[in-house]
Amino acid sequence: MIVHRTIFFITVHKNLWKKAAKTLLRVLIGLIVIVVSIPFLLYVPFIQDFARRIAVEKISESTGMSVDVSYLRLKFPLNLQVDSLSVVEASGDTMVSAGSAEVRVALWPLFMKEIQVNAVSLKDAFYRLGTPDSAMYMTIDGRNLKLNKADVALASMDINLEEGVISGGKVRMLLNPDTTQVNKTDSTAEPTKM
Repeated sequence: MIVHRTIFFITVHKNLWKKAAKTLLRVLIGLIVIVVSIPFLLYVPFIQDFARRIAVEKISESTGMSVDVSYLRLKFPLNLQVDSLSVVEASGDTMVSAGSAEVRVALWPLFMKEIQVNAVSLKDAFYRLGTPDSAMYMTIDGRNLKLNKADVALASMDINLEEGVISGGKVRMLLNPDTTQVNKTDSTAEPTKM
């Protein structure tokens, strides 16, 4: 009788371990599938719309600017299409606007902390930097703007632009005398990059 109970206990114990191992394996496989599928969910249109609304809200809150993007689509791997983009400063001045924009970004350089843009195409674009009373005031207004081969080193924020074309528009730049007081005791001035 004792031998029979021991065999029954060992059999039940083995079955319990098998069930626990199967359940644990299923949970681990499920977690791996979820983690792997999250990046691919970014390509689902209704998730992109949800992410666009959240991103626009957070950017507007953190910068104090009014940001509006009516349409945004991310296509594999990193091709971005945006329609009706506008960024309006708190003062009410438009900083950036575009009827449509397409950006193709290379994926692999992102892992090396660099953004490599293969092409940018903007239609009905406007960009304004500064104000007319600033040391530098620049506006770019164009029907079509195209940039080819640009990269940004994220660590140093160095921007390299190989080629840019503006058609049906104009660039205005105003350089005013710099009237800011220079601190003579500070010898660690940052170099100006352009």
